[in-house]
Amino acid sequence: MIRYISLLLVFILIGTSTISPALAKPTKARINVIAELSKKNPKQILTEKELFIVMVDVVAQYGEIPASYKYIKLENTGESSYSRLYQAYQKAVYLDILKASQIPLKLTGLATHKKMVELTNMFYGEKINGVTTVNGTVLTPIVKKLTYDDLLFYANNYINSRSGEAPIQNAGGFDILADVYQRLKTEHIDKDSMDDRALMYGAIKGMSEASWDKYTTFFPPAEATEFNGEINGEFEGIGAILDMSQPGELMITGVLPGSPAEKAWVFGGDQILKVDSYVVFTGSTVETVVPRIKWPAGTFVTLQVLRKGEKLDIKITRAKIKMELVTYTKIDSNTSLIKINSFGDGTIAGFRKAVESMESNGSKRVIIDLRNDGGGSVREVADILDYFVPTSAVKFTMKTLYSEEVLLSTGLDDHFKNKEIVILINEMTASASEIMVTSIQDYLPTQTKVVGKTSYGKGSAQQLYDYADGSSFKYTVAKWFSGKNKRTIDKVGITPDFDVELDLEKYRQGIDTQMDLAKSLRF
Repeated sequence: MIRYISLLLVFILIGTSTISPALAKPTKARINVIAELSKKNPKQILTEKELFIVMVDVVAQYGEIPASYKYIKLENTGESSYSRLYQAYQKAVYLDILKASQIPLKLTGLATHKKMVELTNMFYGEKINGVTTVNGTVLTPIVKKLTYDDLLFYANNYINSRSGEAPIQNAGGFDILADVYQRLKTEHIDKDSMDDRALMYGAIKGMSEASWDKYTTFFPPAEATEFNGEINGEFEGIGAILDMSQPGELMITGVLPGSPAEKAWVFGGDQILKVDSYVVFTGSTVETVVPRIKWPAGTFVTLQVLRKGEKLDIKITRAKIKMELVTYTKIDSNTSLIKINSFGDGTIAGFRKAVESMESNGSKRVIIDLRNDGGGSVREVADILDYFVPTSAVKFTMKTLYSEEVLLSTGLDDHFKNKEIVILINEMTASASEIMVTSIQDYLPTQTKVVGKTSYGKGSAQQLYDYADGSSFKYTVAKWFSGKNKRTIDKVGITPDFDVELDLEKYRQGIDTQMDLAKSLRF
């Protein structure tokens, strides 16, 4: 069974977790990029721009990432979109080496060892000393000028100094996979304790992680059931949303209304230091912490959080949570608030009821809150856009490897034609939510304002294939573009018209600074 979805797996602590592929180290199989260049120009002195391009291509290895990286639009690079440096920037953003906001880099003059050290740290998160020793051989720093030969020498010694990585002998590798399986099942001392299905699921997960796409994920049956529940707003746990933008800094970015986390006085802005006895450290990831928090309803978890310099131990009782996909509130005689939490099965029904309530109340203004909405079903957001996009106009476009699918409006747009629309977004607004915002901006530019922080930037769509054993495979099959202007926000996000931070201290006191600005706008 195949389902078509557009998702950002927002890290709900009791819910979905994605596995972000580690940025590949420069193995010997990848050094051929430098080796080929070195054969042609061994003594050519590199500029900093050329060094950056080569290092990106070592990671990308000329084509391991899909050609869709070219859809990423970058502003203020000072480079032609056809230049090699611009394309290297696109690849770096696609591979999460750089954020779009970090571009352009300061790449001027000739390349030096110092610049190579700086880029190595940026790419791999490792600080390389000015002088290193490999097997007793001292590698002296290249201080002034760097050639392709120098770079090849450094790269080869760098990987040899790591874990003895060997060249891949068989690119296909299926015979190796089968051989490893047989050896584990016949020769390993603990072979009798190994589960066949667990070994296979582990191999499939590993293949998914190696795809370079953090949205491509394999879910064994239990995880698949949980994932499907989360799409539709059902899960067990504490109901908190978290993010790790810096290694070791695991932050709660929000809590769901009425959730165990909210009832235990957990707040957005709290930093998680410990989960029961597990200490969060620089090697921790969201994926390693989530399983320690998500357990069945009725069980307990103790979080140690850091709040305003004070360490607090908070005991929380997990519960089964059913999140309302859409909520409606009348703010005043002229203003309605529609909050969309996720685009799951039933979002369009909830939105339709909200619109009916808005119409009966005679509201002239509407605030649409998409903060912390990580996306969901393409079908649901497509149906909602009928309310904003003129009849037969393009709601948005999906581009796959083989085709271009255009979704046309059935035309229910009279509901919002004469209303002021304010849309709230933040860093966790993603995917289907971003499709909605960009297409509304395309068709209703003068009556729409966006408030909050730059959104996540996920312009891709995934297909979910369900297997007979209950497992599922989610993989990227398309890029989406806004309806009228064919705009993409992949890796870049939506920049709000009014950039305003959520003041967490005031939020704890019941004051929502982003919402207050949205309420006060008149245009």
